[in-house]
Amino acid sequence: MTTAELIFFGVECFGLAFFAISGVVLAGRAQLDGFGVFVIAFITAAGGGTVRDVILNVPPFWTTNMGYFWSIAIAGVLGQIMVRVSKNRLPGWVALSLDAAGLCVFSVTGCLKTLDLGWRWEIAILMAILTGVGGGLVRDTLLQVKPYVFRGELYAIISAFAAALLVAQLALDIPRFTAGAIASFSAFILRMLAWKKGWSLPVFDIDKPVRPIAKAQPLPVPPPVPVRPYGRKRTSSLVPIVPSRRLGLRMNHK
Repeated sequence: MTTAELIFFGVECFGLAFFAISGVVLAGRAQLDGFGVFVIAFITAAGGGTVRDVILNVPPFWTTNMGYFWSIAIAGVLGQIMVRVSKNRLPGWVALSLDAAGLCVFSVTGCLKTLDLGWRWEIAILMAILTGVGGGLVRDTLLQVKPYVFRGELYAIISAFAAALLVAQLALDIPRFTAGAIASFSAFILRMLAWKKGWSLPVFDIDKPVRPIAKAQPLPVPPPVPVRPYGRKRTSSLVPIVPSRRLGLRMNHK
């Protein structure tokens, strides 16, 4: 195994571990037993890559090297210990950060593997999205919750962003490892910013009544100013001023 292949293998193992621990946390909230937790952790970590490899007509990646399997198993055990030690009080950002890290890593590795098999870059981006979100989609389906990728969050968009950024860098002859690191880190920062700022996609809801657009109210029109005809004696409608008695003046009343 060359140095590049060893680095690629290590990155994939870390991505599997991140996904597996996030699956353990979510499975613990669903109150599953030990076997159920392991199944959810394995599906979360390896589900997307398995579906990708089946579509690309190659053996599933975790069957070609048992190091992948043991990475998931060890991460699953460590995840359960972490949850037990924290007394089930892990903050929500822990699972989110681990899931985001796994999403970005697997989006990059899935894109690279598809390109190495000779497929076009458009297919590589699609396979990257499938690799990143496929495991979480199957996990949420088994846990009977609305899939996280369908909740309006910037999830699949982040995966596509990482893959597109990787393809653009490779087109500029940037080394694979450097391009993968930049794409993964950039996508991770974008994912955490989207969570922090509340960025999301618009939700399509046909049952929600559409609020009618309020019509703009016309501006008030001032009353027309009367125009005095030419040659007509001007009359005043003002009340005549009565001299005050304090000035010693008298009014002659008729």
